[in-house]
This record gives sequence, C-alpha cells and structure tokens, in this order.
Amino acid sequence: MLGDHASDISEGLQQPLIPLLPEGQLPAGDPVGRQVAMHLLLNLFRGPLPIRSRATVVLPRDPEDHDDSARFFTRVLGLLNCESTLLAAPLAVLLAELGQDQFSGVSLTFGAGQLAACVARRGIVLAQVQVPFGGDWIDFQLAESLGHFRWDTDGHRYLDLASAGRWKSSPDRSLMNVKSEADETLRELYVKSLDELCRALAAEVESASVAAMLDTTLPLVCHGGGTQIGGFVELLLDRWKRIGVDLPVSTIRRSTHGDWAVARGCLIHQELEVIRPRVPSAA
Repeated sequence: MLGDHASDISEGLQQPLIPLLPEGQLPAGDPVGRQVAMHLLLNLFRGPLPIRSRATVVLPRDPEDHDDSARFFTRVLGLLNCESTLLAAPLAVLLAELGQDQFSGVSLTFGAGQLAACVARRGIVLAQVQVPFGGDWIDFQLAESLGHFRWDTDGHRYLDLASAGRWKSSPDRSLMNVKSEADETLRELYVKSLDELCRALAAEVESASVAAMLDTTLPLVCHGGGTQIGGFVELLLDRWKRIGVDLPVSTIRRSTHGDWAVARGCLIHQELEVIRPRVPSAA
C-alpha cells in the first residue's frame, strides 16, 4: 500500500510504516524500495518520451558527490528518454518566489531529508549549504524522546514516526509559545536544526565574501513542511541574529506557492535554459 492511506492501513494491521525515501534518500540495501521507486516514476511518465527531452529535476535531498540516489533517479529518467539537470531545492524555490526581486535573495527549504539554503543575485548562486537535520530527523528524535512507540502482532516494538509527525504538525503547536516539556523538546530540536544551518551558511558567506557582492538588502523566503509550524519565522530570525549570518536581510516570509513552489522553480529554470543560448554574447 502506497500513499496517504498507508498510515491508516499500517495502524489497522499493526505493521510498521516504512518510508520509501527515509531522510530523502534511497536505502542502499533496499532492493524492494528501489523497484517501487522506479515503477512509480515510470508510471508517472506512462512510458518513454517520443523524442529525446530535457528536464530539470529536484530530488528529495540535494545530491552530494558520488550520490547513489541521484545516479539511480537520473538512470531511470534516462530510460524514459529524458536527460536530467539536477537543481538544488533552495534555488528552485528562489526562482519560483523571487521573480519580482530579479531572482535575488535568500531561500530556505525545510524538507524531510534536509534543511538547506542558498543566496543568489540575479539567479546566480553566491552561496549554498545543506545540513541533514530535516523533518525526518526531528520526527525520529521526537518519537524517541516522547515515547511514541507501536508494537506489531509479534510483539516487536518500533518507533511510531507517523504519530510523532502528526503531533508536531498540530495546528496549535508553536515554537514561540512553549506550554509543556514536549513543546520544549520540539523547540530544542528546531533550534539545533536552524543553528546548524545558520553556522554553515555564515561560514560559506564569509568564505566567499558574499556580502561584498551585494548592493541591496535581500528578501528571505522559507519553504517546506518544517516551516509551517507556528513561530518558525520568529525562531529563524532569532537564531540568524545569534549566529551572526553576515547577510543584509530585509524581510522573512513563507513561500506563497506552497507545495508547488519547487515544481514552479523547475519550470522557470527549464525556460531560462532554453532561452539562454538564444541571447547573443557581447563584450
């Protein structure tokens, strides 16, 4: 069983809910998971494309050097007669959300597998970082700390990550209005995630002398399920100042295109790639 109904079925059958892409990556020792992922992608395209095509692709976790998951998905797309260009999620969000700012600003993505950010000026990336402290990591830590467990029919205990995720996503949850020890645990996990990202970004910005390349303040846009919790923007601003990220940020807001921001950014990137060769060069 795949999709949204899997959680309900797992509870009814008292069987663990197994993520297809834990922390945004395909497990190396999970041949069944790889087959499922491949067939889902093949079925999405309904067969190979009639002519050789190009696509801009954002993976659940931005690829690093020698990334096995990235190679897997690009090979599957190759079987569909599609040449893929990998795009980092923060850049896709920046293209989708900051067109009115000439694609200049800071974007932050808080997905299941990672927390990432990029700084760009007129669409050119000046700095880009990622840390492996995304939503799945928070859910795992919450389930352990708060005792979210389930038992299968054989009496084996396992972490109930789905329950932890639902608790975290409750509409009345807020990072700035701590009412219990559980709320404090959640806040501490978010603080650790944001501090790791801000430290990495501060180091990258300083190393690349990014501030010297900027002549105006920058908007900052946040995207992803992890950013929807109450108080996220306020906590981000607090950690940003405490860590001392040397970037002139003017405003911080959540994305306006919701779940479609990354897909929109991919389409914009693809259009820019098509147009760019037609623009004559001049010296």
